[in-house]
Amino acid sequence: MGNGRNAGGWHEYGRGGAGIWSLLGCITLPLSLPIIATLAVLDFINAWNDFLWPFVAVNSESLRVLSVGLYLLRSDTLGAGWGPLFAGYR
Repeated sequence: MGNGRNAGGWHEYGRGGAGIWSLLGCITLPLSLPIIATLAVLDFINAWNDFLWPFVAVNSESLRVLSVGLYLLRSDTLGAGWGPLFAGYR
């Protein structure tokens, strides 16, 4: 404080005896929530587009991507076992 510069939140909070988990929980995580939410939304949109466009555009069974094929396997046979469905993810 004597050097004329503002040390900022991390240093001031740490001088009060707070540990690293307190710093992360009280300062870093709340400030990071908007970017975490934004990345979650963008990731969901990306995954949805990877499914929706091939589902709409591809009619040929031989050109289907894995996500569309698994969806159609699940919806075609209502009593389909989980084994064949999850075998596609491996």
